Amino acid sequence: MQSEPNTFTRREVLLRLLNGTTAAAVVAPIMVQAAAAPTTSSPEPEFVPENDYPLFGYEHDALA
Repeated sequence: MQSEPNTFTRREVLLRLLNGTTAAAVVAPIMVQAAAAPTTSSPEPEFVPENDYPLFGYEHDALA
């Protein structure tokens, strides 16, 4: 049987707090990068110059 109570000293509490803070500082950027990873489910649409007529100077045959 244990004769001493389950209490923590101030030093043990501070060490556990430091360990937890360090672990969170290491894991947080990894979690943010994983969450912000772009999904590749939909490909980028193909460039069609007719859709960008005013910007790229495309002149349709009927306009020329």
